[in-house]
Amino acid sequence: MGKLGRTLKAVEEASNQLAGAMKNVQIRFNPFHSHARSAKAFLKYVSSASMRLSNPQLEVKVDILESQDPPEIRIDYGGY
Repeated sequence: MGKLGRTLKAVEEASNQLAGAMKNVQIRFNPFHSHARSAKAFLKYVSSASMRLSNPQLEVKVDILESQDPPEIRIDYGGY
């Protein structure tokens, strides 16, 4: 495995540890807002089957906004 492969593996492992430490996630966005793409992608990530298997205690709350407020993601890490 080359240097890039080891780096990507380390990033993936760190990401999995952070995802496992998440306790609550609140995602607020207007689906028609020009900057909602990242909020929708994050919602897809935390709602995925693999994420649910790795962190079944994670509570995800989604608020769909009618206003043109920018998207917002709040993450609570239990014990941190």
